[in-house]
Amino acid sequence: MVLPNAEIFTRYDYSTSCVPAGEELAWNINCDGGLDIYGIQYTFNDYVKVAIDYQGLHPDAPGKKDSGAFYLNAIFKF
Repeated sequence: MVLPNAEIFTRYDYSTSCVPAGEELAWNINCDGGLDIYGIQYTFNDYVKVAIDYQGLHPDAPGKKDSGAFYLNAIFKF
């Protein structure tokens, strides 16, 4: 059962750069790759929201490994 004040969210981004003529790798290979985010946000009231999410980074650069982390975010309005 999903709580009435809970929201599930997801996002995927992919960044890529072109390979210049005569080169083997993309010009900005260190910044190329995918990013995925999955999480849930709970709204307590109009002034307090809390979210926990996982963010995974999947680089295209040779030799770079995938990485990920969990994040806790909170919004307090005064």
